[in-house]
Amino acid sequence: MSGETAKLAESGLLQARVICAAFLVGVLVYAALAVALADGQLAEPSPISGLLFIIWLAVAVAGSLGWMFLWRRATDMSASRREILEGRVGPERLLRLLIVAWALLEAIGIFGATVYLLTGRREVLVLSVLVVAAGTALSFPRSEWFAPFRGRTPSG
Repeated sequence: MSGETAKLAESGLLQARVICAAFLVGVLVYAALAVALADGQLAEPSPISGLLFIIWLAVAVAGSLGWMFLWRRATDMSASRREILEGRVGPERLLRLLIVAWALLEAIGIFGATVYLLTGRREVLVLSVLVVAAGTALSFPRSEWFAPFRGRTPSG
């Protein structure tokens, strides 16, 4: 394992943590802005409210499933350990998969806050933020995910 790959793994871990936190902060700021904009004067229910709720449910389910799939794929290093040790797969692959996974989570939060603004459905906003926060907590980058790129086995 080259020293350059080990350095990339360390910087990749730091970058992953910053990016993950930025996705969460973006959703929290947008949700807070949505609440501030509504300022107790929520939109009146309209015929489109039900449709937006159904679309939000579809986005939440698809985003959650996509996040879980990509997160598990990114962190399942046992399947590609041989490729890692042979130098055919680098830490940037892990980082790319994680970024796409977090973007799917972010989409749930951003769309949920938008649906809240348009329909006044607080439960959509609350559930969206909770899903994003829980997903971020579960998939916050850990050192052991990048350990195979540093040339040692991940610790328990």
